[in-house]
Amino acid sequence: MRKVLLTALLFLVSLYLSLAAGINRGDEAWFLQVMRRVHQGDVLYRDVFYGAGPLAVFLTMPLIYLIGVEILAVKIVVAASYTVSMLLGMHILERIGADPKSRLIFLGVNLLFAPPAPHAPYQSLANTFLMAASDSTMAALNTVDPRARLLFLAGAGSAAGLSFAAKQNIGVYVLLAILGALLIKRPGAHRDLCRWAIEIRTAILAFSLAVALTFLPIWLGGGGSKFLDYGLINKQAYLRLAGIPYTDGLQGALRSLQALSPRATIEQGLRTLRFMAFLLPFIAGVFWIAGLSRIPATKRPHWAAIGLFAGAAFLGVFPRADYAHLIYAIPTLWIVILGAWSAIKIRSWKITIERGAGAFIALALLLALSAPSIRVLQGRLTISTLPHFYGPLIDPALQTRIQEEAEQLQARAPDNSLFLLFPTAGFYYLVAGLHNPTPFDFPTATSFGRNGQKEVIQAIREGRIHRICYWRWDWNLRPVEIETFVEQEMEYVEDLGICKLYRAGP
Repeated sequence: MRKVLLTALLFLVSLYLSLAAGINRGDEAWFLQVMRRVHQGDVLYRDVFYGAGPLAVFLTMPLIYLIGVEILAVKIVVAASYTVSMLLGMHILERIGADPKSRLIFLGVNLLFAPPAPHAPYQSLANTFLMAASDSTMAALNTVDPRARLLFLAGAGSAAGLSFAAKQNIGVYVLLAILGALLIKRPGAHRDLCRWAIEIRTAILAFSLAVALTFLPIWLGGGGSKFLDYGLINKQAYLRLAGIPYTDGLQGALRSLQALSPRATIEQGLRTLRFMAFLLPFIAGVFWIAGLSRIPATKRPHWAAIGLFAGAAFLGVFPRADYAHLIYAIPTLWIVILGAWSAIKIRSWKITIERGAGAFIALALLLALSAPSIRVLQGRLTISTLPHFYGPLIDPALQTRIQEEAEQLQARAPDNSLFLLFPTAGFYYLVAGLHNPTPFDFPTATSFGRNGQKEVIQAIREGRIHRICYWRWDWNLRPVEIETFVEQEMEYVEDLGICKLYRAGP
């Protein structure tokens, strides 16, 4: 009963924090636009661009049928995924002998440093299955029963496959972590060596089966070739253009710390604290090395596996190493830190540090949980009433401006069809009720596949796209080929503020 109550409470807190985080008009809104199009009959990948695996779409769709095309459906999936990740993290700590106090601290520091984010759910789900694979691998290493071991490894491989079906690179890293954990514990005897080979084969087969079953509906629906384009082949463009160095985050953390003053708001203090998370990988590395000498010899294969899964999660931060990607690696990093900390023998200084850390975390969490409600009472935030975005908190002035922008876009699209050429396009398709005449709702250079920009230009020339509202963003993900065509070949109409309207020539 206690676990049920903890799960329910954690889910409600996660959902509250996700709603309080507001609306992400980029990634999160784009995912909802994808859900809207699939719900209306478009075939994923074939008719609508989507670069991740299909699992997040499959898991969100039942909620779309239940409550409609609402951002709440996306946030529920993210909150549920976050809840499961936290519970799995606590269970992994229990498996490696961490005390209950460390497991509670794990929950607190993650809610503080890496709360549920207003993002598309595929990354969150991928890391949830990373945690599931880690837990199953720990269970396999714990058991001496060969059959039970194979079952646990099949579960770990399946979790890696589902992680791949949520976000491809994470799934590959998870599978490598599983295989690495098995390689570390390679037996010497011939009979044991055969069993070890069977275990590796079991994990790989389970991974392959999970991937095949998840992608089967995509191939049967006709989206397979486009998935290969968007989800695999075109990733080279993402690697080439979308990278953010990790040093940028470290410098941002330093600047945030330097800018902090006694007059800083609660939000500024929390932002600075969360930026300190860029130091966690280095701290976790030190704790993992220290843990090798503290962990009992019988648990060292488990400790090595913990390091491998933390490494897999950290690799998922790249190539775009910003805070939005780092937060998904934070739970595994805290498992390393708290696992090593828990192995230290009880001393008076350790008790003092734990009490101080517990008090700080409790106070900081209280501030983090109360800050959104205080801002609502002050009138600085309100509950959104935007179409498809009911529920999250939003600045009242921003909501008014968005409503005005949506009305402008509606008035310029008499046939309800307008191609929006800026990164928050998915959001405005939803709030303005517009139809996108192309498959591309997130029109960045990395989101058109190999020939998407040429296909859009051809559609304009053939009269299938009549109007484009375009804003030239100064960043390296601009779809330069289309932008150049719009500026040189289309007729400028007017500046709407949010974007400039162009129409096809006669």
